[in-house]
Amino acid sequence: MKGAEVGVATISEDTSAGTRVLDIAPVDESSIARAWPASSSGVPSTHKVSIGDVFETLDQAREKCTEYANCPLGQKSSKHLKFIRFLCFHGGQASTKQFSVSTEIQREKRTLKCQCPFVIKLWLNQASGVYEVYHMNNQHNHDLFTEAELAQMPQNRFIPDKVKTKMLELNELGMLSCSQIKTLIEQEHFPDVPVTWTIRDIQNLLQKSYSRACETNDFVKLLKEKSNHGWSFNFQLNDDTLRLERVFWISPNGKEKYVQFNDVLEIDTTNKTNRFGMPLVLFTVIDNHGLTVLTAGCLLSNEQFESYTWALQQFRSYTNLDPIVLFTDGDMELARAIKDIWPNAIHLLCRFHISQNITRALASSLRANLSEFMTEFWRVGSIEDVDEFEMEFSTLKSKWQAVESYLRVLEGKKKQWAFAYTHNNFVAGVSSTQRQEMVNCQIKSTLLSNLSLLRIIDGFDAVETRSREKLSQARLSTNFAAASMDPLINDALHILTNYAQVLLKAKSGMSLSYTCVADDSKDEGYFLISHKDFPNKFRVVRISIGFVEQSTCSCRKAIWLGIVCRHMLCCFCHNNILSCPVSMFNRRWKKVCETVDIQSIFIDTALATRPNSEFRATQGMTEDQRLSELTALTKPILHRSIGSESTFQFYKASLIVLGETIEINLQTLHRALSDLEEEIVRNPLTARCKGRPKIGNKRYISMAEQLQSKKKQRGVTCSSCRQHGHNARTCKTV
Repeated sequence: MKGAEVGVATISEDTSAGTRVLDIAPVDESSIARAWPASSSGVPSTHKVSIGDVFETLDQAREKCTEYANCPLGQKSSKHLKFIRFLCFHGGQASTKQFSVSTEIQREKRTLKCQCPFVIKLWLNQASGVYEVYHMNNQHNHDLFTEAELAQMPQNRFIPDKVKTKMLELNELGMLSCSQIKTLIEQEHFPDVPVTWTIRDIQNLLQKSYSRACETNDFVKLLKEKSNHGWSFNFQLNDDTLRLERVFWISPNGKEKYVQFNDVLEIDTTNKTNRFGMPLVLFTVIDNHGLTVLTAGCLLSNEQFESYTWALQQFRSYTNLDPIVLFTDGDMELARAIKDIWPNAIHLLCRFHISQNITRALASSLRANLSEFMTEFWRVGSIEDVDEFEMEFSTLKSKWQAVESYLRVLEGKKKQWAFAYTHNNFVAGVSSTQRQEMVNCQIKSTLLSNLSLLRIIDGFDAVETRSREKLSQARLSTNFAAASMDPLINDALHILTNYAQVLLKAKSGMSLSYTCVADDSKDEGYFLISHKDFPNKFRVVRISIGFVEQSTCSCRKAIWLGIVCRHMLCCFCHNNILSCPVSMFNRRWKKVCETVDIQSIFIDTALATRPNSEFRATQGMTEDQRLSELTALTKPILHRSIGSESTFQFYKASLIVLGETIEINLQTLHRALSDLEEEIVRNPLTARCKGRPKIGNKRYISMAEQLQSKKKQRGVTCSSCRQHGHNARTCKTV
């Protein structure tokens, strides 16, 4: 017999018989009570656990031991659960991992492991089927949890039955979020019941109570109800299975904002918003108050070219306007779709995502020099002059030859991220998709990867509500903005929004630190603007005294931001120009932004060749109200049509075409509504998106990425056989 001493119990093993015998010695329970540490944040629990205690089930043992420990416990067990160990989650030591990345750029992570010795060991008495405690160490070497912290632990959170019933009743109203339900339960319905649940528990309760078999059909019905309030939507089903594959929607506020501010559009895809794994594509614009406005959303079955093309086609059909500048994160499938649908649009890339890609691709090659490379790379990328940028980028490639191949790839896309090229266009001061990422964060704050599709519309509505509140605050700030002491910008401040006013006042203050000198090397009207602390660095400003509004600056901020730069303001003061022309500011920053002319909308609608199946009439109005509204819209058009014979004939023909188009639209609408009422939309299949899946090791690779990798392989030369298309590791001759 061989014996191993374990605390106050001895486990003996008979090697010949292959059996294990457990002998438990008596123990003094007072010594266990004295073993609790004197901690200000933890006290001994009233639930005592001692050696020899018996538990009928493993769940009962886990619950009692957790209550006794006043701390979360982890479980380790032998095969067939014969021996169980409950360990403090602070126990053990954090394993050190070897990284190829330098420690200077590694993320600082703090471990909770402090080798806590607390442990409770149980064994299964197979004769009686109960678990018995045979060893324990109740010492902790860290502060314990308070009662409030223990109440928030998952094993201590629960919702009473009467509270569950009331939560489900409030959820059936269809207009309350989980946080609002929680507030009503705590303050109105059950103020005396102690709160032992969180918002996440309410979400799980509502999700379990919901019938998931028809949730997609309910999602389409919700969009149909939204269409009665001005929303437009369209969806596509699989012809064989009637499962949802794609769905697109756009709100009336989003459509209105896009018509006004279609010069800059951001598109981004986010995941983990629904239990089917369908990627969510969001479209956002920037209004004249500098606020990010969510315009439309789309759920796709995958992130491939065909799906993105369908989404962009739907967005184009409901807005009838093409964007001027687009920002995306560099998705190659999305880039192909943009080039196909909007070939004349200027597609720019997010500089933040470029920085992330550089870090992932070059961290192992540059190691400790990565930070220096990033600083120098973005210094070159921020150069405004094209010739200077080309020269500096060539110097950068020659200096960092270890990553020259990657720099060539970025050089091929330089017109999409380098300021020397992107600042030739108005971008509203945007150089990344961080505004879009902020909207993604707002929507996903109330969503989980296992929630139904209905919650996405709730998140969409929440973002729109928050945008309306911010718009009201921005309008108040614009109306009560204080005037400036600088007469040069006073005229401009009267017509600009508060967002543009703040920027212009900042530029005016900074212009006082600059000096202006006439450029003798050029013709009259050219001036060199330099900072007092950096006299060798200057910008070139050209001013025509008779046409001040045509002035230009080498920084081009008046072009890509739409606001006069500090260099121009300094030059205006030097030349005694008393007021900055308001025409030099982009119209989108004005208080009353110009909208699309009613006449142009009328002509576009009349001459449209394709019917819009999602046309919705105004609901909730009487016949007299509808007649008055249509009369008010057509009255100015009729007055303009009688000016001349040619104008009259043009408007007459347009009205005839418009009448035919409306009739076709109404027929299509009635047919679509009848089909929608009869058709049952089945739940979609789980989508497969890019990136590494939760289960498995192989990640999904898009077709565009596969083509790019094949092109890269063609340029690879094997060091063994000197042939192209493979390397020495995959060479078949070795």
